[in-house]
Amino acid sequence: MKAAHQITRRENLPSLTSLRFFAALIVIMQHYTFREALFPPQVFLGYEAVTFFFVLSGFILTYSHAPVTRGGPLDISARAFVTARAARILPVYYLALLVAFPWYLYRLVTDYISLGEFIVGATLVLLLLQSWVPHLALYWNDPAWSLSVEALFYLAYPLIWRWTQRLSDRAMLISAAFLVAFTGLARHFFLDISSENVSLAHFSLYFPLLHLPQFIFGVALGRVFVYHRDLLFRYARLLLAIALTALVLLVTLHTALPILRNSAITAFICGAIILAFAQPPAVLGWRPLSGSVLNVLGEASYAMYILHYPLLLWYGQALRSAGMALPYWLDFLVYLALVVATSVFSFFTIERPARRWINDRLQPRDNAAGRGQAD
Repeated sequence: MKAAHQITRRENLPSLTSLRFFAALIVIMQHYTFREALFPPQVFLGYEAVTFFFVLSGFILTYSHAPVTRGGPLDISARAFVTARAARILPVYYLALLVAFPWYLYRLVTDYISLGEFIVGATLVLLLLQSWVPHLALYWNDPAWSLSVEALFYLAYPLIWRWTQRLSDRAMLISAAFLVAFTGLARHFFLDISSENVSLAHFSLYFPLLHLPQFIFGVALGRVFVYHRDLLFRYARLLLAIALTALVLLVTLHTALPILRNSAITAFICGAIILAFAQPPAVLGWRPLSGSVLNVLGEASYAMYILHYPLLLWYGQALRSAGMALPYWLDFLVYLALVVATSVFSFFTIERPARRWINDRLQPRDNAAGRGQAD
């Protein structure tokens, strides 16, 4: 009981919560650029921002549920864990599908897709299985493909923890880094996303097992953070400098050196950023990401991520119907304000209440749902 009590009192990591907002913002900018060429598409690495979420998921789940004593089982049962994860993602996931459904139906009516494909695609999306059939990964709501991948992570996490308990933290980290590097190189040399083979490109981009190493890497980083935090404190500022330098190099040089966008490199950069900003602001001597406004935006970042694409479709249609053509920058700012306002409202009125309702009714009484910081 003592260990469980200590775990529930682990403090939130406000800087990481805020970073989720910026990662979601990058994805929003990337998708807006598909509609209006406001931003150079080379600048905003929307797909790479999803890698950040994958690594962060493994990190936060471990931070939230790892036992205080090294080598023990998770502090939550598998059933309670899966229930908590479902409560976390499903309410707004289905809300976004509802918002996007008229557009999905429009594709059927206008004969862009067949009835059979419509039914198969809809079934896969509703069951969070769309990424397992990569050419259907972007059906209904484009960003939802990553939730299909996250569903695999959530189901696999209790098993990953059990199977890696006997590994030392160093061995776990080295093994996970090797797995990330191996998968990244394999995708680069054998699954080229620029290939004329569209099926091969979709497989490389969206197939869940190709992203699992990034999640496992996040789990390994979480173990290092939980059990060796004092050591990380000593090198927090150096780690921050390395992380930010690597990020700047990625953003500025990736067009000249496409290899920098390799999933392995982006996963390592994301891991360094996560470890750096997981430190308390006082340790870093830097507090810009710990403000309450940014934390609210970070809490609502999942809603921003999953709702922004359907909202973009409706926003564009509303402007066309009104015969309006705003300047690009104003157009984007109005759209972004719509996304932020809708997502914050959704977080407080739908996402959080629905999560509590599901957990209150489905969680085993001896398990606490949502311990620590939500991923």
